[in-house]
Amino acid sequence: MRQPTKPKNSLALALARLMTSVSGWSGQFDDATEAKARGDFSLAFASFNQLANGGNSNVQFELSLLSAKGKGVQPNPWQALYWLKQAAAHGNAQ
Repeated sequence: MRQPTKPKNSLALALARLMTSVSGWSGQFDDATEAKARGDFSLAFASFNQLANGGNSNVQFELSLLSAKGKGVQPNPWQALYWLKQAAAHGNAQ
């Protein structure tokens, strides 16, 4: 049986790390979405907030909604506007 080979160059290593981080990110996004759906807005806000600086427009949009509505935090229209602008800058048309 052939043994798996280790990545031989930095590109392969970078891709392997990216795949690992994406799967971890996806799980955290799913957890945040589930928390929001069941009404645990504090957990949802905290989870989305951890992910928001990664540049994902869906996360940023969700964070803007929670900030605007005061779900999980005090309502903060300035924070909501900031995350809405970030989401738009990263391609979210909502």
